[in-house]
Amino acid sequence: MIFLIWEYFKNHNQVNQAKISESQFSKIQERNIYMLKYYEGEQGQKASMEFISTDLKNLKSKSLFGGITLLFSEKTPLLEMENEYRGIILIGLKSLIECFEEIVFTV
Repeated sequence: MIFLIWEYFKNHNQVNQAKISESQFSKIQERNIYMLKYYEGEQGQKASMEFISTDLKNLKSKSLFGGITLLFSEKTPLLEMENEYRGIILIGLKSLIECFEEIVFTV
């Protein structure tokens, strides 16, 4: 999946000029964890869906993230994984995508 993310972004010149830093990844990942914890506290399905929609609205690579989440719902090894581990991996992958987006779309 990391290779899939790299393939998606590799042709952008900015990706070859700037590197993802550990602090950049940590900042984005901490924000995503905070958002997930906030989401877990939301009351009602409608409020939860509005929250998810608002969070994903800022993601510029929705098709990439959608493809990755689809893998999590179709591939047997990922389906057999405990939900907590699946969530950790998904947050990490979303954070990686957002790091690349920060480099590509804000430079």
